[in-house]
Amino acid sequence: MNRKLWILLALLSASVVTAQAAEGAASTCKAPTLTPDANARYDEMDPASRPDRFVDMSDQVSATYINQELSVAPRNTKLLVARGYSNAQAHLRQAAERDFKAALAANPKDEHTYLSYGWALFEMGDDACAITQWQKAAAMQGGHPAWLPQALAESYWRMGRHALALRWYDVAVRSHPERWGSVASIHAMTAGRNYSDAQRDMLETIFTTWKQQSPRTDIASR
Repeated sequence: MNRKLWILLALLSASVVTAQAAEGAASTCKAPTLTPDANARYDEMDPASRPDRFVDMSDQVSATYINQELSVAPRNTKLLVARGYSNAQAHLRQAAERDFKAALAANPKDEHTYLSYGWALFEMGDDACAITQWQKAAAMQGGHPAWLPQALAESYWRMGRHALALRWYDVAVRSHPERWGSVASIHAMTAGRNYSDAQRDMLETIFTTWKQQSPRTDIASR
């Protein structure tokens, strides 16, 4: 398959993902246009990127427990974020938004809440608002967090802003080729995590398009 045909097919595939995301949410945000710092490596480990506690709110026992805990400690940000993210996975947007806003009201300087809020919005298909929250989290981190390039690449790609997405994906590969520099590494990074098949397929499409367009092929040395 020649290069032009492959890129066309990749973009058509991405348009389907974009349309599916649009069906999931009507964004109330205008996505900021974020560009990577020139020649910077986004490889700083960020404690705020720790995984969220998973709470299955469809399970009556789990739901009763966390709701009872929050009735006693309504400003417990860890529980609010956990329940908010679980509600987002169930596409219960109002409930998710309520929990995240309560968590931020309790602690407006908690970078982890902004970061998780962004991923929750991403789960619900709202890329513009997700990027807005990630921008706040990155500003609080103050440097070049390792989680940022891949997150922005995914959201900008799903929004149809492919050129910007590929710029961020190039940074992701340059910063961590062992994570994002091959299909195998993508599978290893996403296995056993909160990645849907559609999200994993999108990452593979971004990688393959990036590889077709990148003039540099020796990513191991980058």
